[in-house]
Amino acid sequence: MLTVPTRRGPTCLTAVYGPTGMAFDPLACQRLPRAIRPGEGLVWLDAGAYHLPWETRFSHGLTAVVWQENHAFRVARGAEDFASWWKAWKVTMRSPPLNLKAVLSGSSRNQPTSSS
Repeated sequence: MLTVPTRRGPTCLTAVYGPTGMAFDPLACQRLPRAIRPGEGLVWLDAGAYHLPWETRFSHGLTAVVWQENHAFRVARGAEDFASWWKAWKVTMRSPPLNLKAVLSGSSRNQPTSSS
């Protein structure tokens, strides 16, 4: 794993987790420089197709995807900014409430409740 920008100096044992941030999603546990700051990048080499299948919008927006081939880098998808991520949640929260009784009974008629 590399730091961007390159950082040197004293290191500490650091656990790095993937985009889900869950305990089952560890990428590395290695010594990284203490000089790393929030907002800086970590480059996980040889990740393959790991990231996209695990991607979630639950706690953050989509991250940038960078493709590397023949020593050249290309941004395949830019990072989703906070405003775009939040807009998707605001739309979801404005949806009518679900009829919980219908959901729990397995009814295919999941209509909004009349009390809302």
